[in-house]
Amino acid sequence: MKFSCLSIVLLSVLCGACKPAGKSPHAEALIDGRQKAGGDFLLVPGERIGPLYAQHSLENDLVQTFGAQNVKRQEIYLGEGNAAPGFVIFGDTRNAVEVYYDTSIVKDRPALLRISEEGTDWESKHGITVGTTLEELVRINGKPITFWGFGWDYGGAVSNWNGGKIDPGLMIVLDDTRRNTPESLLGEREISSLAPEIDAKKIVVKVINVRL
Repeated sequence: MKFSCLSIVLLSVLCGACKPAGKSPHAEALIDGRQKAGGDFLLVPGERIGPLYAQHSLENDLVQTFGAQNVKRQEIYLGEGNAAPGFVIFGDTRNAVEVYYDTSIVKDRPALLRISEEGTDWESKHGITVGTTLEELVRINGKPITFWGFGWDYGGAVSNWNGGKIDPGLMIVLDDTRRNTPESLLGEREISSLAPEIDAKKIVVKVINVRL
């Protein structure tokens, strides 16, 4: 699966600020991606995604938390044509989560947790999810947002929340849903949500990478 995403090189820098978390609750999961008692779909950067807590998030913890039937091995696309072995939780459902481990980046938790399916139940405490508009992101953030221009491998990745309210542990990738994106919004350049060519209702969250 190829789509705009943050590079693992960027993740190696961003993961330096990972925070410890509390104990993981016991939870089971259904095959359709609906978790049973004790589970949820809340994204809390630096702490947990649903019932999977940062300090209990290695391979065995994936199986124990979500059930062996819901955790499968899968190649994970990392950007620039590179892929590596990883896992997918709730594969083939709207709540799929791609998981990649790299001990050179972080030793005791995933280097990458990625959510990209439309209609997913995963969301942040502010309700940020796949499909949230840039207009809504700016409203939640309380300040303009800076992101990389579209049309290349890291296109649409938010590069700066500019001191706003959104946790930088939510590493968001945006997509311009208009048929023709203005030339000024394309390429390896940083763009402000204040740029006149922006249609904040047509630019939406395409991918959420969560940092634990």
